[in-house]
Amino acid sequence: MLFQGICAQTTTTSNAAVFDGDNVVGSDPIVEFGKASNGGSYKFSSKTSGNGGEIHYEFRDGTNKTRQSYLAYDTANVITYSDANASYFYQIFDLPNGTFMSLTKPQSQLVIGGDVAWGASHKFIVNSGNSFFDGNVGIGTESFVDANENQEYKLSVEGKVRAHEIKVYTTWADYVFEDDYDLPSLQEVEEHIKTKGHLKDIPCAKVVEENGIDVGEMNKLLLQKIEELTLYVIEQNKEMTKMKTQLEALESQK
Repeated sequence: MLFQGICAQTTTTSNAAVFDGDNVVGSDPIVEFGKASNGGSYKFSSKTSGNGGEIHYEFRDGTNKTRQSYLAYDTANVITYSDANASYFYQIFDLPNGTFMSLTKPQSQLVIGGDVAWGASHKFIVNSGNSFFDGNVGIGTESFVDANENQEYKLSVEGKVRAHEIKVYTTWADYVFEDDYDLPSLQEVEEHIKTKGHLKDIPCAKVVEENGIDVGEMNKLLLQKIEELTLYVIEQNKEMTKMKTQLEALESQK
């Protein structure tokens, strides 16, 4: 609250005091309301500092504790609300490097799109509508960059994630069924396992433990192996059918 030109002359209409803005007293004008107590503190006071660079007002309760205050100077604004113990529970800082809101009590809640959810356990509640974050979101972490890949992620979670359904957009492995696909022989597969200790194109356990896996990419690779196995089974079935035909021919000759 700013009284423009706080002054010495007042007139009264009923119970209202009207200030004459043309008469400012001194270089440090101040106006106070309420009965003075505890060394001259009032229920409400508003003042401008002598150098004109600061504006301040505050409201006090019956025990002379500040419950609401506003402070403004050349580079910042601060709004504060305090409880009956004069401990602030809500503050807004408008500073040169940004605007910040602080809810200091552990049980504080920020509710958007509905009534206050009294007693709810969640700190942040959106009751209706969509939420949009133009930037990164961290849960349990402030890091959004995977050091192993030097890649930034929009959502970073330190802990477990659960969901009923996850949809991932990625490429798929149907290239295995293309005519020009280089399907390794089973002998080559066996040799790779003996020398590397894991399937070709599939990361080894150490790499996975250190770097994690891309869910979409890993599903594609697993499908690739399933499709390769399918081709092996089809080829072996052809061989078995051929051998069965030959065996039946030998039996008929007997």
